[in-house]
Amino acid sequence: MKSLFILVVFICFLAVSFSADREFCVACEPFINDVVEYKNENPDKFVDKTRKACTKRFNMVYPTFCKTLVTPQIDDIRDKLQKNLPVKQICRGLRMC
Repeated sequence: MKSLFILVVFICFLAVSFSADREFCVACEPFINDVVEYKNENPDKFVDKTRKACTKRFNMVYPTFCKTLVTPQIDDIRDKLQKNLPVKQICRGLRMC
């Protein structure tokens, strides 16, 4: 009985972590496209936008993505965008998508 409980907990853990990874991969490209669009419209405020990355829209649609994204990743996104790397390549670099 105890081993069955451990197995169920392990399966639930895998399901939750897979779901979070999947959400990260799904959210990454639209998020970066949103940041690029903002950069094109307001180049002087680009750094602020990437630091305050999770807008209300992203937080509502992709809450796990917003909780997972940390400042070093945001800085990394900004740096890679300034080097004009493709969005898909940036997302793959952040996490295995």
